[in-house]
Amino acid sequence: MRLQSFLLVATVVLAGCVGQPSAITSTNGVIIKSFTANPQVADFGVPVFIEAVVKNVGEQEAKNVLLKLIGLTNEWTKDGTNTIDDTWRTGTILTGQSTDTLFPADPSRGFTEGEEVFKDWKAFPPRKNTELNYEVTARAEYDYQTTSESLIRIVSTSYFRQTNNKGGLVSSKTSGGPLAVNVISPNTVIAAGTNTMTIQIEVQNVGGGKTLLDGNLDRVKVETFSRLVGIGPDFKLDSKNQNEGECSKDDLKLIGSRTGRIICEIKLPEPSPFTDMPISVKASYRYFVDSTVQVKVLPKR
Repeated sequence: MRLQSFLLVATVVLAGCVGQPSAITSTNGVIIKSFTANPQVADFGVPVFIEAVVKNVGEQEAKNVLLKLIGLTNEWTKDGTNTIDDTWRTGTILTGQSTDTLFPADPSRGFTEGEEVFKDWKAFPPRKNTELNYEVTARAEYDYQTTSESLIRIVSTSYFRQTNNKGGLVSSKTSGGPLAVNVISPNTVIAAGTNTMTIQIEVQNVGGGKTLLDGNLDRVKVETFSRLVGIGPDFKLDSKNQNEGECSKDDLKLIGSRTGRIICEIKLPEPSPFTDMPISVKASYRYFVDSTVQVKVLPKR
C-alpha cells in the first residue's frame, strides 16, 4: 500500500475544538513600544513633535517594515507653510535604517533583544475657528512568517487495544510572532481497511493587529508539509494536483480577524504498531499594528 496525498477538504472556523490542540506559545512580532505627541494641546504656529519607537519582539526577521502616520489632514504643514509629506501616510523607512528589516533577538550571538528603532515627525497644526481633536495613529506594517513543527503519533487498532494509547499530538512548537499555529488530530487510531484520518491546522491572530495578503485584509498564506519516515519504501507520498506531501491554502481567511482553520485528509495504511508523523506549517503574511494619541488644536484667538 502507498501513503497517498494530503487533500485539502475545507477551510472552516469551528466554534469548539475537536481533539487536543497544541498550546499557544507565541509573542507579538513588531510592536509600537511607545508613541507620543508633544504638546497634546496645540496652538496655531506651535509645532507638535510626534515620536514613535518600534521593536521586533518576535523570533523572525520583520521585512519591508514601514511606519505610517495617519489622521493628520492636509491642513497640517511640516514647516508652517508646506503641506506635510505624503510619505507620512504611505509609509517611510525608519530613521537610522540602511534597510527596511528589523532583526529579532539572537542570544547565541549576544543580541538579547530584538532590534529597536526610533522615528520622529514635526507638524504644525492648522488655524481653526473652533477647537478640534485629531486622532493621530502610528501604524507599523511589515512582512512576517510564523513556523510550526509538530509530531503526531498514529497507532493501529491492535496497539490501542493492548495499551489504551490512542496516539495523538506528541509535541508542537510555534515560533514567536503575531500568529499562532495549532495542530489538532481528532482521531489517530487507524484500523485496517479504514485508512483515513484528518489533521486540522488552526491559525490564530494573537498579536493585537491585522493580517494582509496581496492587499486583502485578514488573509494568510499557509503551507503545510508532512513526511512519514522509517516505514519502508512502499509508503511514498502520491500527490495529485499539488506538490508532494503538501496540504496548502494560499488564501486562508481569518474570520473576525481572529481564527481560520484548514482541514486536511490523509490516506494511509494501518500502522504496525504505530508511526510518528512530523507536520511542518509555515504561515506567511503582512501584518500591521496601530497606536493612537489625541491632539487637541485650540481655536484661533
